[in-house]
Amino acid sequence: MHLTIDDVYGRIGHFGNRQKIYFFVLCSLNGWCAFHQLLTVFVGLDPSFECYEKNASSTAKPLINKCINNDPQECRLSYTSEYKSFASEWNLICSEKYKVAMVQSVWMGGVMTGALVLGSVADVIGRLKTLMVSILGTIAFEGFSAFAPTLMIMIILRYVPESPRWLVTQGKNDEAKVVLEDMAKKNRKSKELPSHWELKSSGGKNKEKKSNGVRDLVSHPYVLLLTLIQIFSWFVNSCTYYGLTMAASNLGGDVYISTALSGLIEIPACITAAAVIDRVGRRITLCTAMLLGGTACVLIQFIPVKYVTVITGLALCGKLSISASFSVAYVHSAEIFPTIIRNSAVGIVSVAARVGGIVAPFILMLGDFIPNMQFTVFGLMTFLAGVLNLKLPETLGQPMPENIADVIAFRNNEKVVKSGKKYQKLNMVDEEVGAETVRPRTPTKKGEVREDQEPLLEE
Repeated sequence: MHLTIDDVYGRIGHFGNRQKIYFFVLCSLNGWCAFHQLLTVFVGLDPSFECYEKNASSTAKPLINKCINNDPQECRLSYTSEYKSFASEWNLICSEKYKVAMVQSVWMGGVMTGALVLGSVADVIGRLKTLMVSILGTIAFEGFSAFAPTLMIMIILRYVPESPRWLVTQGKNDEAKVVLEDMAKKNRKSKELPSHWELKSSGGKNKEKKSNGVRDLVSHPYVLLLTLIQIFSWFVNSCTYYGLTMAASNLGGDVYISTALSGLIEIPACITAAAVIDRVGRRITLCTAMLLGGTACVLIQFIPVKYVTVITGLALCGKLSISASFSVAYVHSAEIFPTIIRNSAVGIVSVAARVGGIVAPFILMLGDFIPNMQFTVFGLMTFLAGVLNLKLPETLGQPMPENIADVIAFRNNEKVVKSGKKYQKLNMVDEEVGAETVRPRTPTKKGEVREDQEPLLEE
């Protein structure tokens, strides 16, 4: 008996006990990333200081947090902060302050390079091998300070298998079958599979068509449009996310409490997003979060600087919203890009996200010229991205696309209707794309659809 990989998952469970273990192990990697992401917030804190003229008498009044001619070299500096940072150690203040932002930007540049290179590598050698190489690189470049926890995770990852979907796209059906059978066994679903079965590609004749790599993303106007929107969306999500995270130290009050609140607010954001996306859909959740976050950030511009509590509250609302939208973006993009180039495509949008991380520290410097202007810029970009994301297809309840033809099939739905609390696609139409035929893709059925139901979206 021949089954597609979607048929197998339907029998053994999409998120059984075995997949939950894999999920927990892979999620643990993000815990170590946070320490590196937020390092500059603390070690690069903007210090308080007094600037005296070099030849002035001891009774002369100093400039407070300002430099003569904006040049720290013309000052006899006295730092009054209770903490030390590399900004105070190397006098990175006034005209030299941009170098603090550059430190974070250079680090993000490294993240961007990794996303660009390793995304394509993962589509060639596999997801698991690429992850192992990344961890080895972390051990080598971070030094012994990160050796113990990183090595521990690497050892644990030996028990995480390669992606079955990627194995199928590479023609390694036997290896994929072994992984799926192991999942079925640990999920106690082995009896759901036939005694004799083989995997087949879900792409029909299209499975023999060789992928052109990331060039497939520009092979059709519709696919190109989806790619460009997601590139901008990821850029904005990252720029605003890291911008608001780093801005926590400038909101007034204790920097550690402000940063802790900024991180704590992400927990309800992600939990809410996870609960909502399977009910109202990925696109609506993504767009709503970005529109609300953008509005909250723009409102900060109209609040007097003395109302620190109100500004902090709006900034946290913006952080909550952008955290939710960023988490949904990962799911939504993964469900739009086809398996055959998914890692490469996600690598490209991830590069855009890292560019956003590079730009964010410099946008924050706008607040030195116009109070709270940085929040207005973040808000306007986020609001615009939320509007553009309305053009993306809804992927809830749809099979994962295996190739470009499946992506184009998103557009070929005459209607998207709501069945209960789930979306369903109906009346799918074939379209010729080069030598390929875009074939109907059967959605996951969650209930009966009446003829009198009003469509939510028409093309």
